[in-house]
Amino acid sequence: MPHPLDDRLIYHISMAQQVLKVFINNSLRKSGVKITHAQAGIILLLADKKELKMSELGQLLGIENSAITQLVDRLEDSKFVRRRMDPNDRRALLISATPEGKAEAEKAKAAIKKVNEGIKSGHSEKEIQIFKSVLGGIFEKFKKP
Repeated sequence: MPHPLDDRLIYHISMAQQVLKVFINNSLRKSGVKITHAQAGIILLLADKKELKMSELGQLLGIENSAITQLVDRLEDSKFVRRRMDPNDRRALLISATPEGKAEAEKAKAAIKKVNEGIKSGHSEKEIQIFKSVLGGIFEKFKKP
């Protein structure tokens, strides 16, 4: 008979997220990457785009503006991003990746890809598809309107 606490899905998701976050940060560090997984999300988005508004970064990553500001501050201090005023809206800041930031994004992408492969390892393609379906369903059901 299963233990009644085994049905605590929020607990299991939260614990998996925390363990994975620590594992990714350790993997990045061991690979010589100088950014965290949270910073990697920003720099990977910017590496694919010319530049984004700070508010767009927050929306795309689901991160509050104050947290995005702190992450971008650290990335800017490390010379991985630059910011400038939006000429069309002086209240908005445009963020872009520097060449150093793009190189760091490539190193981070390689390390994260290895972690992703590790997650899939030992699971069938059908299990992976079900897992993605469940995660996608959670996202759709609970995302902000």
